[in-house]
Amino acid sequence: MVIPPFPLPRDLEEGRLWQENLRSKVILKPFPIENLKTIGGVDVTYKEGKGNACIVVFSFPSLEIKEVVYGDKEVDFPYVPGYLAYREIPPILEALRKLSTLPQILVLDAHGIAHPLRFGLASHLGVHINHPTIGCAKRKFVGSYEIKEGENWGYLVEKGETLGVAVLPQKGKKPFFVSPGHLVDVETSFEIIIRTLKGYSLPEVTRIPHLYLKRVLL
Repeated sequence: MVIPPFPLPRDLEEGRLWQENLRSKVILKPFPIENLKTIGGVDVTYKEGKGNACIVVFSFPSLEIKEVVYGDKEVDFPYVPGYLAYREIPPILEALRKLSTLPQILVLDAHGIAHPLRFGLASHLGVHINHPTIGCAKRKFVGSYEIKEGENWGYLVEKGETLGVAVLPQKGKKPFFVSPGHLVDVETSFEIIIRTLKGYSLPEVTRIPHLYLKRVLL
């Protein structure tokens, strides 16, 4: 695929305006899970002033690892919650350029529409490359949820708007938060992520890329 260049805003105000303008491009729609054969997990970490990205491509639903690629980029934007796209998309794009085949969906350790501007990192990347994305974050950013006794999930809601799903992977563990990024909806985002849980606190599609990064950056 042709990956367009990713400009950086001059300051936070410009970054916010860009996000507000781009969020109208987010498309939420069912994804045909029966046709899903490959899924990519994406994680980013930092070391010595660089953002380091890892993308792991899995088969679906068997979750066999098919490809692992890395990308890094100097960090040129400050750390501000809600604006991580401007720090993390540049190294992700470097990794994407190295893939032999783009997986059908990318899952990021980030939020999609469960974001104050409804345009988190997963949505921003999805719109930028015009590709299906899902956010799967360890911590809640906005909204509230209720997981009823005996259940392992509950909708994440803010002001009557359903933004995603809180998922309780195991009893006694903390929930993680799934939200659609682009070209997928809440229900199919949840169903896809649930199928990548393999007995750990996080789904394989975000857990494994993080482990690869830790190994490489030791």
